[in-house]
Amino acid sequence: MLFGLQKKSVKEFLKFVCVGFTGTILHLAVLYIFTEFFGIYYLVSSVFGFCFGVTNNFILNKIWTFKEKLNHGVFKKYYKYFVLNVIILFINLFILYFLTEFLQMYYILSQIIAVGFSFLINFFISKFWIFKK
Repeated sequence: MLFGLQKKSVKEFLKFVCVGFTGTILHLAVLYIFTEFFGIYYLVSSVFGFCFGVTNNFILNKIWTFKEKLNHGVFKKYYKYFVLNVIILFINLFILYFLTEFLQMYYILSQIIAVGFSFLINFFISKFWIFKK
């Protein structure tokens, strides 16, 4: 046990970090492309990026991090995962807007900071509510 955590939980957490990184890169890419190339307002672009990232993360977490078959309760679990992440999205959008508009940070940096705030909450709720065995 490491810091009171089971080896399995540590392994799942590290996988969750990897998956989260891919989802964050996807989210940031969509945010940047939609904002810079299509002229879409950055908050709207972030919502699109969120949808791509959440779907990517759900599939990878389901089959790789938590080792479930993709078709095992997929709609019910995706619904729970999506609801959780919509709540996190509103927190992210608030932080993104605040940092960008009031602190004059670059919107991509603001988004990275916003993602960081929600990461641990997302892991524990995913592990113990959405993908619990």
